[in-house]
Amino acid sequence: MTMDWMKKISILCVLIILCLDFTVGASEDHNWVQLNRSTDTILKYVKEYHYEESLELLEKFSDDFLQLERDENDLTMTQLQVITETYEEAVEAVKSTSLPHEKRVQQVYKLRLLTDVFSNNHEPLWKQTEPLFQNELSKMLEDISNESFPEETNITRLIAYYKTVEPAWHVSLSDSQFQRLHSQVVFLKKMSEGTPSKTEWERHIELLQQSFTEVFEGNNVEEDTDPSLYWFIITVSSAIFSGLTYAGWKKYVGHKDRKKHMSNRKSERG
Repeated sequence: MTMDWMKKISILCVLIILCLDFTVGASEDHNWVQLNRSTDTILKYVKEYHYEESLELLEKFSDDFLQLERDENDLTMTQLQVITETYEEAVEAVKSTSLPHEKRVQQVYKLRLLTDVFSNNHEPLWKQTEPLFQNELSKMLEDISNESFPEETNITRLIAYYKTVEPAWHVSLSDSQFQRLHSQVVFLKKMSEGTPSKTEWERHIELLQQSFTEVFEGNNVEEDTDPSLYWFIITVSSAIFSGLTYAGWKKYVGHKDRKKHMSNRKSERG
């Protein structure tokens, strides 16, 4: 009788512990789901030009997030910093009367994609953006195959897409993969400010295609290269591009001055 009673108590204790674990897990998921829904509503309001309503919901989002962080305290410093910065940028954008509507939407979209990572980490919303990136890269390669250079509009659009998804990737990808992708996008912008050859353009765009494919397919290809090396390459290459551009400009100005001087001499002789 005593043994049966002890068995029943033991089973009951196990069941209670399991139920408590399940309840806590469900509560945590529910909190992030609520925050995610909140940013979805905020985004819809901003798209419809309801800025005041958006700001009210953003304030509530802040209160709810802080309460969640106090209760759980399970975010890393990087995650906390990214969420805080993205939230502040969203608030500043919605408040700014001088900022174009599209820019306001973009800043809030960043927060929307970011919170979705914590609510739906198995199939985050940012995975649906792959066609946007691949389409712009394909257009750039098409320009090169037609003996031209990538259009500035395609480069600008791709960088804008990247900036929108960047916070979500910062907390989703490994540090090495994120730094690798980030440095490649920064390098693309530096190339657009310089005078690289078609071969250099093609090589870098194909590298970007590979990196984006790895990100969207969930492949994290580790490499031995120190991420800081990419920043060294960017710095040096930027200096080279700037030097080439400046040298080209000086050559052009010098050529114009010589032509003007020769023209003046002819006029004097006439």
